[in-house]
Parts: sequence; C-alpha cells; structure tokens
Amino acid sequence: MQPIKNAKKIDYNLIKVFDMVITEGNATRAARKLDVTPAAISQALLRLQNLYGEELFIRTRKGLVPSSKGKSLHQVFRQAIESIESTLYDKTYVQESNELIVLGSDITENYYFPALLDTMLVNRHVIKHYAIKKQANIRQRRC
Repeated sequence: MQPIKNAKKIDYNLIKVFDMVITEGNATRAARKLDVTPAAISQALLRLQNLYGEELFIRTRKGLVPSSKGKSLHQVFRQAIESIESTLYDKTYVQESNELIVLGSDITENYYFPALLDTMLVNRHVIKHYAIKKQANIRQRRC
C-alpha cells in the first residue's frame, strides 16, 4: 500500500461515518444514526475517497456496497473504533467520586443488584450496596 499524501487530514469522524455507512448499508440510515444530514455523509465519504485516491463504495439498487479497498479499510477501521471505544469503559478510569450507593432490601440484593452489575455502570462507578437495616448508620456517617 502506498503512503497517503495528506495523512494529516484524516479525521476520526470520517472513519465513524465510513463504518456507519457500511453497517447500515446506505447513507440515509447512517445519517439518521449519526444525527447528521445525508449530504454531510456524502461529503465525508467523498473526502475519505479523495484521501485514499480510489472508490471505497459501489452504488447498487440495494444501497452502497464497499469496494474491495473499502472492505479492507473497514476491517482496520473497525479495530481502531473498538480500541478507542473500549478506553471509554476501561475500569482503570473509574474514580472514587463516581460512587453509586444502592440502598435496598434482600429483594434488591438478590434480584435487582445482579441486573445492575450486568450494565455498563459497573465500569464507570464504584457501586456500594447497603441493606436497609444499615441505612441509619449511613445517615449518621454523612451528617
């Protein structure tokens, strides 16, 4: 692969648009998902195609289909997107100030708490659970 002349002009948003168009199959659905206009999607794809100097999509009746170059770029871009997004949910970024205190009964502990642990809140908050009988002690410590 030849080096890109204007590599400094690559924009993460172009990569996100490219990925969404491939995922959705057309520019209109991608625009809705990204909350932009279809014209903005077209402009972003044009900028990316100009950057690489070749067609990245083929227009068909069913929508936009990635070219062979588009397919190979998508594999690389998908890995990059996943790597970047995984940093947003990395447990090393949890701070003590993001403390979530859950007060509840045995039902909370046995039924709701496991469901809570399955959410992304676990990655962004320190979760502390206290049974209702301990509620009086917690109030005293905070006052």
